[in-house]
Amino acid sequence: MTASLHHVGVTTSDLDRLAAFYVAAFDAKVIRQSGWGKEDGAFNAAVGLREQGARIALLQIGSAFLELFEFEAAPEGARPLSIHTPGPTHIGFLVEDIQTAYKRLTDMSVPFHTAPFQGPAGGWFAYGKDSDGNIIELMQPPG
Repeated sequence: MTASLHHVGVTTSDLDRLAAFYVAAFDAKVIRQSGWGKEDGAFNAAVGLREQGARIALLQIGSAFLELFEFEAAPEGARPLSIHTPGPTHIGFLVEDIQTAYKRLTDMSVPFHTAPFQGPAGGWFAYGKDSDGNIIELMQPPG
């Protein structure tokens, strides 16, 4: 089987706020918005839920997509997320000029752990958090 990655899904408690963050921070384009109602048994069964409604926004960032979900009755509490938490831990963004991207995002009050740093292979990296606390990575390859 030959496959290519199409999108990453992220669940949020505030779809409008998180979508606005990615539009402002990474020039994301909202491709479509949709969802389903809690009475939609077929859709709930397909995603492994019962009596759950949701709103969805599909955003395009460059040639990749980010799918945001907001559920009507999300579970209480959030798992603490760090780079060493098992499972998906961060969303990486390839940038041409990391210093400019970092300044733009810090001017938007995006929190970063440190300023961009150069890795041993020559690339540059900076890790921060989106408006929901999800870890984002800016990366500029070497050369």
